[in-house]
Amino acid sequence: MRVVLILALFLAGCAKVTEMRESDGGIRYLVGCYGALTPMSACYSKAEELCPSGYTIIDRNDTSSSSVTQQGTSVKSVGEQLVVKCDHPDLTNDG
Repeated sequence: MRVVLILALFLAGCAKVTEMRESDGGIRYLVGCYGALTPMSACYSKAEELCPSGYTIIDRNDTSSSSVTQQGTSVKSVGEQLVVKCDHPDLTNDG
């Protein structure tokens, strides 16, 4: 039972955000989707939530790793990451 719970938590994953400051004062976000059951669409949804005016993808990469539980069961962790920078609406347009 314990293994099943640990495995379920390991696979569930979620979109996690890390804020990164640029030297010019700008902000980029590292948005990670980890766990076999977390689709990449969760990363894009989180980026849209962070940047309602739109965003530019600066980098994207896929990660994967394997680990072994105490019982000797091999578990694979998959993940994808986006680095995004929010677009800003054109403030000069009085439209």
